[in-house]
Amino acid sequence: MGVRREGGSLTPLTIVLIYVMIGGLWIAFSDRVVVELFRDPVALTRAQTVKGWLYILATALLLYGLIQRHASHLRRAQQEIACREQQYRRIIETAQEGICLLDAACVIRFINARLATMLGYAPAQLLARPIGDVLDDSEREAICERLSRQRVGDTIDVQLRRQDGAVLWALASLSPYPGGDGTPAGLLMMLTDITERQYATAKLREANRALTVLTAINEAIIRTSEEQALLDEVCRLIVEEGGYHMAWVGMAAQDGEQRIHPVAWSGYNADFLKRVHVTWDESEFGMGPTGIAVRTGQHQVVHNILTDPAYAPWRVLAQERGYAATMAMPLKANGTPFGSITLYSTRADAFDEQEQTLLVELANDLAYGITALRTRRARQQVQAELEEERALLASAVDLFPFPIVFLTPQGKVFRANTYSREMLRVQPGQDWKAIHMLTPETRTPIAEERRPYRLAMRGETVAGQEMITVLPDGREVPLLVFAVPVKLRGQSVAMVLGLQDISALKEADRAKDRFLAVLSHELRTPLSNILGWVREARDTPDITEEALQVIQRNAEIQHAMLEDLLDVSRILHGRLILRRAPLDLWRLVEDSVEHVRAHAHDQGISIALHPPVHPLHVVGDSKRLRQVFDNILQNGIKFIEHGGVITVSGRRDDHRAEINICDTGIGIPAEDVPTLFTPFSDVSRKSGGLGLGLILVKGIIELHGGSVHAESAGPGQGSIFTISLPLLPVSGGT
Repeated sequence: MGVRREGGSLTPLTIVLIYVMIGGLWIAFSDRVVVELFRDPVALTRAQTVKGWLYILATALLLYGLIQRHASHLRRAQQEIACREQQYRRIIETAQEGICLLDAACVIRFINARLATMLGYAPAQLLARPIGDVLDDSEREAICERLSRQRVGDTIDVQLRRQDGAVLWALASLSPYPGGDGTPAGLLMMLTDITERQYATAKLREANRALTVLTAINEAIIRTSEEQALLDEVCRLIVEEGGYHMAWVGMAAQDGEQRIHPVAWSGYNADFLKRVHVTWDESEFGMGPTGIAVRTGQHQVVHNILTDPAYAPWRVLAQERGYAATMAMPLKANGTPFGSITLYSTRADAFDEQEQTLLVELANDLAYGITALRTRRARQQVQAELEEERALLASAVDLFPFPIVFLTPQGKVFRANTYSREMLRVQPGQDWKAIHMLTPETRTPIAEERRPYRLAMRGETVAGQEMITVLPDGREVPLLVFAVPVKLRGQSVAMVLGLQDISALKEADRAKDRFLAVLSHELRTPLSNILGWVREARDTPDITEEALQVIQRNAEIQHAMLEDLLDVSRILHGRLILRRAPLDLWRLVEDSVEHVRAHAHDQGISIALHPPVHPLHVVGDSKRLRQVFDNILQNGIKFIEHGGVITVSGRRDDHRAEINICDTGIGIPAEDVPTLFTPFSDVSRKSGGLGLGLILVKGIIELHGGSVHAESAGPGQGSIFTISLPLLPVSGGT
């Protein structure tokens, strides 16, 4: 085997070659010299022997010198190797990286102190042990397989398990080393501790994940319009985007039980919520993170579900589902918790301070979103109620049979009911100053500052100020004006005007005055007759009997007049009493006709009867109904000239009895028909008298549940009065 010369040393081959060369020269030249010097055989033999010993001695000395020289060089080489080995060992022992040698079976054959310290062992404890003993359980087989296939310069991340159970992340650089035959005998593995970097990366990744979830939830809050949809979406995002094992939202019941009811959830084995009982009181079931978070308003973290005593009521269920850590955050509105959001992780100590901060922000954003949706829903509900109330108010205001106008503080119309639009022609946006109003006494324009809306704008209430309004068509209408301010926080923000048309009241007052004048005249005439005949009887005793007859006749006229007045008063005040009983209506009609027939005959008027095919049985007061027919027949006789005819007919119409009284009299103008049955109407008095008969007819018939109406084709065309009453129900039988 050849050895390279180092530092002037001779190799064994060189020594052999020198020895052969010297021996050959010695043999070649010494034999010739001895033969030339010694011819004597004996001397030659002796000389040959001496020459041999000299050769042995010379070669021995030469070999000794050469061997000593080689040995010296060999010792120096060994010393140099030992020195270098010590230097390399010192480098390995003082290196900041962990170093170990693995044989082909991945058994540790060398390990430096740094790596042993990193793993929490003494170096001797790891020698001759498989590298798999310190690899994390989750990747032991995969890493061992990869180690057997590594090439020079390859690097991999490995997860090691320390003696105390903690995880150590390392960056492993692998290089094969050769055996005696030149083939790879194992691996040189250099490991750099990257645990802090891995944790920092993991935390950064978790923070980025939390930020991503926070951003996604904020976007969901913006685009979602329903609370339940928002809660479902938030739980889904937390699990799918955030990587948490499970998430749920609960609402705190404000009742005696103080339970926290799950309303939304997502994640692995969410049926967990169906089997747990969570409250926010101070009972055993309220001492978990969710209950405390709701009760105190502060977020709560259970770093290790397996060891935290507060989680005992739910530990078994959580353990079965792989939950290792949990965090609960209150959902608050105006500082008061109304619910919670709870997250679960499969890793203990999963929630560090930075992640807690982000998750608390997430909960606050979610609470804001829920509150905003509830506020929006409440606002929409209030708005809908306001719209409904506004519509009801508008409908109610439109029902009033007089103008109602709403004005701004500037006097602009912003709402007016139908009557206002039709009567005053006002429209929203119109200036109320355009409506001309006059004082009723002087008929001069009312000063602007004294107009009711101006008074209301100053906070005053106007109750029934009378004035005359000039309509757009030029007509003047007397009105009673009511004005009230609409105040908000003490300030007048609008005015409401109510305008009552008192034209009818004015006309009624005038009609009443005229009626009283007629009444006084009608009462004074018979009284004058009575008083006159009383005086005559005193002065002329011979005419006493005639005077008594006149006095009696005028007294009866007054009595009938007063009875009619009392009856009208009773009808108008609802105090007329009816004595109802079943009766034949047509029999009453016949009796009434017979009662007036003689008077009609004297006037040259004939009365024709057309009885009904079927009986007309009704329930009523026979005296009052007889009064009705008498009044109509007597009224007809007044307005029929000599030779006229009154036709009375009866018939059944569905479930009603109908009596028609048709005459050939002077007729009724069309404009007078609507007021024919109106109290104090001039129409009813055109023939003289008080005109109370038709008023009594209408009142009595309506008290019987019937109706009466008149019609006429016009002056000279006669008239028809139709009375309708409900028939007496016919009882059935078998």
